[in-house]
Amino acid sequence: MLPTPVKSVVMVLLTSMAMGFAPATYAKEAWFEVEVYLFSRNVNANDIQEALPEKAVVPNTSNSLNLKTEAGQAGVHNSNKAYLLAGNGQFSQYINSINRERGTAGLLHLTWRQNMQSRPSSTPIHLFGGRDFTSQYDLMGNKVMAGGDLALDTLTVQDSAQDGPQVQSGAVITAGNGQVINQAEVLPMGIAPQLQPNVWQLDGNLLIYLDHFLYIETNLVLRVEGEKINLQEAVHSFSNQDASVMETSSANPLAFSGSVSGNNAPSAVPSPYLYAVPMKQNRRVRSNELHYFDNPRFGMLIQIRKLN
Repeated sequence: MLPTPVKSVVMVLLTSMAMGFAPATYAKEAWFEVEVYLFSRNVNANDIQEALPEKAVVPNTSNSLNLKTEAGQAGVHNSNKAYLLAGNGQFSQYINSINRERGTAGLLHLTWRQNMQSRPSSTPIHLFGGRDFTSQYDLMGNKVMAGGDLALDTLTVQDSAQDGPQVQSGAVITAGNGQVINQAEVLPMGIAPQLQPNVWQLDGNLLIYLDHFLYIETNLVLRVEGEKINLQEAVHSFSNQDASVMETSSANPLAFSGSVSGNNAPSAVPSPYLYAVPMKQNRRVRSNELHYFDNPRFGMLIQIRKLN
């Protein structure tokens, strides 16, 4: 059941949706103002039926638009690209209502303008914010090794259409100058760090396009700290232990008797792990209405306002 403040926002949405849909007609250039607010929920895992994903699936943001770094200075419209707006937008009432609910925390609040086009011609917007876990976890969700290097196991990179390439096991991510990325940068929400990739709490793509109707397509992940049993690591530890025992027994047969069992068996000890909880949805919407995208662990409010 939704919390009361969030429920009040949803009631506003249901009332507006009851009006139905009608195809919209737009000029060749169809500029809209978009406002989005994302927030997380601190929920008990036992209260959620959906299991946490075992494999880290990361949205491919390499071809996405970073509103701050790629669209010029905030509030300046100097191209056909989407551009960021300064100010607090029009969501203050809804944000205050959501924030009154215990356990919710804001992740990102942005307002921008963009020229809506067909899906093939549209560029996804890269959304990211919340905590920066770069100094603690790699993109696979594993704890960063001693020394801060980001050693990756096989990582699935995914965009909104299909699975992307995989990073080969054992790769170490470095910056363009060869420097190993081993330090988190504390930056305002929505501002890209100089070194990539950063492991943000919220990360992914938001694609808005026009096909007679307006459509919103989300491919986002929320990273959640937890624990995970690494069976491969347990087997590796057991193999090393077995080899050490056998070496000792060969050098001094009286020092060891019996087999590797009981207390010597591999132990599956949970390790800290950063889960990536997905929100992948595609929805037809109407302009000027408030829309709510929901996930048990995080939510998104969005409004697309037509400009005269």
